[in-house]
Amino acid sequence: MAWVANLYQKIIKYSQYKYGAVQDSDYPPIIIYSLPLTGFDETGIRNKESVKKQLIARIKRLESAGCDLIIIGCNTAHYFYNKMLSAIKVPIHLISFNNIDILIVA
Repeated sequence: MAWVANLYQKIIKYSQYKYGAVQDSDYPPIIIYSLPLTGFDETGIRNKESVKKQLIARIKRLESAGCDLIIIGCNTAHYFYNKMLSAIKVPIHLISFNNIDILIVA
């Protein structure tokens, strides 16, 4: 979960740099949603249908909560990217645990 803290810090620093954010009201609203998945382990995906259903149900929940953008840092989610994208209207960005630095480049 250290990647979540790292990503959050990058968003905060980017907001300060790009938009001069100082006060709480200057920062974007952010929902951090940790999702323990079943159906896979250290050897890989064991139950594709189960994992896909869990991911799609959770991104729909985020869309319903009003999210404008969903960032997922889960290597397993890459396998289901197109299915997730077609399930909602909100853009989804997948990042690898090893490539968090590429997210905040603009």
